[in-house]
Amino acid sequence: MKSERIDWIDTAKGIGIILVVFSHLTTDGQFLRNFIFSFHMPLFFFLSGFLSVRSGKAKKYSFREYLLRRIKRLYVPYFICLVLDHLAARLVPTLANYEPNLTHFLRNMIAMDLKYLVNGPIWFLVVMFYLNLVFFFLLKLPRKRLYPVFCLFVLGTAFLTRDLPFGLGYIFHGGAFFLLGYFFNPVYKQQAGRGRSAFSIPAIPVCAVLLSIGCTRNSMVDLHWFQYGNFYLYYLNALLGIALTILVSIQLKKLRLFQYLGRNSEVILCLHYPFTRILMPKIFLLLGLSEYLYHPVTESILTILILCCIACVIEVYGRIKAAGIIKKTALK
Repeated sequence: MKSERIDWIDTAKGIGIILVVFSHLTTDGQFLRNFIFSFHMPLFFFLSGFLSVRSGKAKKYSFREYLLRRIKRLYVPYFICLVLDHLAARLVPTLANYEPNLTHFLRNMIAMDLKYLVNGPIWFLVVMFYLNLVFFFLLKLPRKRLYPVFCLFVLGTAFLTRDLPFGLGYIFHGGAFFLLGYFFNPVYKQQAGRGRSAFSIPAIPVCAVLLSIGCTRNSMVDLHWFQYGNFYLYYLNALLGIALTILVSIQLKKLRLFQYLGRNSEVILCLHYPFTRILMPKIFLLLGLSEYLYHPVTESILTILILCCIACVIEVYGRIKAAGIIKKTALK
């Protein structure tokens, strides 16, 4: 049976993936890039943790069933992207700032040693894959026992992540926000159950202003490379950005465009970087569009529109395939 979706969660993912696409088209040092990078990936970890309560992932399946589902959902797309990434680096060496070889490919495939990627954003998929496996066991613990685990993840982010082998540091900084989302779920439900929202429109500009100030005080954040700047400002800004996105998402939760982008955020995440870096310049040249239109905003809009079409094709194919399987089962 198809699970019901939460409108504001899909909207938050839609807003998040728009920010991801736009931020990758900006340059280092720009305020908007620092603003978005301060929270956009912690947001996705947080939302995953929030949804883990609702789906009951740790109790619903055996580990074998859960592993197979996670492989299909996260690792297979990552592996396909990784193969294409390796081929692109070999065929067009100028795309990579490293020497592509089998060792780098195997390290990316087995571990989370994600320094050797052309399509950098796909790091999130494999990190979420391993993070889900870790939390399959952790979420079986009583909630009170997870508070020390959260503290361990935060301390690990501060002191260990850069030095751990096999990219295990990603588990620490992803796990901290995953658990925050997990803890936030019952709080949100309690407020909703009382018939009132814990969030209000006036809080939106407050969060935005505080986050803007925090970003000017901190240096560039990039979780892919374990760059946090000031550790305390990193967490404060990430929480402000998550709160800001949730507040906005609740107000815009009925907008179907954001919901659609949220439902297809993984497709956009996997494809947008090579599309913007390799194909988009050629499309502008082919169509003879003015160089004045070659701007992060217009490029983001075109990229998202085209990737939405691709996502639609994939979605239709999935429905046709599912309908065929159901039909065959009925005939048997």
